[in-house]
Amino acid sequence: MTSRRTVPLLMAASLALSGCSSASKLLEGVTGEDNTVLPGKRENALAPSTPAANLKVSSDPVVMPAAVSNDSWPQPGGSASNALGNLAAGPTLRTAWSVSAGEGTDSNGRIVASPIVVGGSVYVLDSQSQVSAITSSGGTAWRKSLVPEGKDADGVFGGGLASDGARIYATTGFGEALASIEAQVRSSGARRSVRACAPRRRSLRV
Repeated sequence: MTSRRTVPLLMAASLALSGCSSASKLLEGVTGEDNTVLPGKRENALAPSTPAANLKVSSDPVVMPAAVSNDSWPQPGGSASNALGNLAAGPTLRTAWSVSAGEGTDSNGRIVASPIVVGGSVYVLDSQSQVSAITSSGGTAWRKSLVPEGKDADGVFGGGLASDGARIYATTGFGEALASIEAQVRSSGARRSVRACAPRRRSLRV
């Protein structure tokens, strides 16, 4: 005996199938194509997989490149290729410091930009379109709002940060692209110093 629940399910399934068929027929008048199956032999477009039992074990040794230290992360993914190689890391990782980087994600805004590291400083774009420059010791060097005059950051999200090593570039949810000379780094042996200034708006608009 068919239950009462089964009947509506069968009816829904039949309606769905008939709907797909009807939609397909409607498209025939637009595309000029029908569902006629063409004659001929069907060939597999994918290369046949090799069974694991037939795979040969290579005698070549696995060689890892030497680990390198990475002192910068100038764009999302670390670099344009998103491939930084074999990065060095200590045997144990720990939290060196923790500091506020601005406003977090809430009902009024959302963080979508990844932080970048340039010249020994970390740059963060928060949910209210504010850029913060944080030093390697965890101090806030400066914080600058990128909200255009007369605008409100609530409900606006989007944007990102990147650097070419000489400038910090930022895009915002307001459709603007901005640049600064904040990241200009002077090297003197093993020491580096960062010259800070407020970001400057360019005429480039997104």
